[in-house]
Amino acid sequence: MDASEYPTLQYGSHEEILDHYKGSLELEALRKFAAENLALQCSILHQEWCTGEQMELIKRIKAMNSDELSNIIDEMNDAFEAKYFEAEQKVKSARKLVMAAERELEYAQASGDDSREEAAKKALDSARPAYEDAMAEFDAEIEEHEPLELTLMEEIEYANEEMEQ
Repeated sequence: MDASEYPTLQYGSHEEILDHYKGSLELEALRKFAAENLALQCSILHQEWCTGEQMELIKRIKAMNSDELSNIIDEMNDAFEAKYFEAEQKVKSARKLVMAAERELEYAQASGDDSREEAAKKALDSARPAYEDAMAEFDAEIEEHEPLELTLMEEIEYANEEMEQ
């Protein structure tokens, strides 16, 4: 834990890198942040934090045989990876468009052709927001936490494997 300033507040899952709280230390700001960002997570070990709907989900998952559970986990992980890959490809494509537009603008400026330069500026002006949108989508994909259903399935699968040993 890196604490170079005091007080230092960090939050997050014990399984992830902790984030630093950068907001106000006023009580109302802390309450608002906690209500919006800090929730007790339903898990197999902490079912007291689960809603009725989540408890039903746990019951359905526990009723699955191990092959069915493994197959569903694999499918969900594959879908998550596909979404990540798709977002990554959008970023790469958008970045290539920005780079091409920047090169064209440099060539247009060097050529002294005002109409070519104007067209290059327009192309760059449209490529940059597309790149920023692709980056925002990619960041959201990275920050998106694993769906609770998948987390619970993996916990149950792990517990089942431990019991078999």
